[in-house]
Amino acid sequence: MQPAREEDVGFRSTDGTALRGTLRIPPHTRAGVLLVHGITADRDEDGFYAELAGRLDGIGAASLRFDLRGHGKSGGGGYERVTLSGVINDIGCAYGLLASRLPPDAPAFVVAASFGGGLAACWAAAAEAGHAARGAAPAGLVLLNPLFDYGRRMLFDKPYWGEGGLTDDGLAMLAGRGWLEHGLFRTGPDMLNELLCIRPQDAVRDLGIPLLTLHGDADTMVPHDVSHRCTEEARNSEFVTISGADHGFVHPDDEGYAHPDTVRFRDAVLGRVASWIGSRM
Repeated sequence: MQPAREEDVGFRSTDGTALRGTLRIPPHTRAGVLLVHGITADRDEDGFYAELAGRLDGIGAASLRFDLRGHGKSGGGGYERVTLSGVINDIGCAYGLLASRLPPDAPAFVVAASFGGGLAACWAAAAEAGHAARGAAPAGLVLLNPLFDYGRRMLFDKPYWGEGGLTDDGLAMLAGRGWLEHGLFRTGPDMLNELLCIRPQDAVRDLGIPLLTLHGDADTMVPHDVSHRCTEEARNSEFVTISGADHGFVHPDDEGYAHPDTVRFRDAVLGRVASWIGSRM
């Protein structure tokens, strides 16, 4: 069989930010899948998306995995300049590029992980309503351990946040260096304001497109129960629990992705995602 063809692609977001990605086109393409990574990762999502792209070859689905602004080889400056709304528009522009490279009438899907998950849901809801950047709504959305409550995860539980605002120490930190620490990420003032008002949990509730969510019930970073609660009210939603899996579908503390449970978790997720998309092409 003729192998899939991969090419490095460059394109721009709505505000002109230069984005880079990998477009993979198998022979006899019948659909396309946009892959959206999580925070401080890149287009390959620790190897998971590179492997998923290969699985998608088998069902005749092209894929585009790309670096969000401020990540990987994309532009946009450092993490402190990343905004939630900017990422939402990045997703729309990447989807538009993918759709433009597909055969006429071929369906396109979106798979989004963690930090990218809730923002992909925001974009998909806006696309369904007819006012999103670049194109119509996808044929389906797959969310992998998605983050929905950005304020809770990235702000409200931090020592620099107090009763409804930044503490004195937080204000001094933001004034002194221009960002607030969130692990390896740096939250700038623009994103700080967005964390208070962008609510993917509301967007996902209104989705009409098919939705598949997979989440490990041992996730120590993004709560499984929040993900389940936020998606169960969507009109065409399926939720799959990966029992024993930590964030990213790994065995707890398996940073090398080599534990047998990690291999088993990831294989199950990859197979479920490819099967779900294949059944809707």
